[in-house]
Amino acid sequence: MQETAGAFVAAADAVTVAAGATTWVEKTPANLYAIDLIERLVPGARFLHIVRDGADVAASLCSVAPGWGSSYTADDAVDLWAECVGITAAHHGRPGHAVLSYAALAEDPDRVLAAACAVVGLPFTPAMVTGRAAAAQGLIKDFEAWKGANTGPLQHRPRARFTEVFDAATQRRVEERVAEVAVPELLPG
Repeated sequence: MQETAGAFVAAADAVTVAAGATTWVEKTPANLYAIDLIERLVPGARFLHIVRDGADVAASLCSVAPGWGSSYTADDAVDLWAECVGITAAHHGRPGHAVLSYAALAEDPDRVLAAACAVVGLPFTPAMVTGRAAAAQGLIKDFEAWKGANTGPLQHRPRARFTEVFDAATQRRVEERVAEVAVPELLPG
């Protein structure tokens, strides 16, 4: 496994250098389940945990999962969000980990990303924000239609999809369940 991880890191480093950059980001959400392994295999790895409103996550998962050939019930989606928040909470405060609010990041990306970079020991540059949309265009595959909005400005439209996806009773149940989850303190504090 160390050999595979080394090959992955070497390839990512080579692409980064070729692009004239100094840092690369790997953002596969499932990596949350492998943080301890990644820390062992990739010395110096740093983690930005971005926590989004649970009701919005549930609505998003329920509406886009069919495009992945999958499906979620509202309860399944809240369970997954709560599990991920629990993993994030377990890493909160550890060296190399910053936990930030998606809403705050979307509303004030320079300030929030600068604070997160300070926590994990990376230099912040404005290009991290201004170059995001262009970088996303080169990464999104043709079959990933649900990621299309990533090529535009950051948007935070709280509960926009939530009210479209769930009926009133489901909305109440989701909100009640989300309210029961202990979310760690988010940057900026």
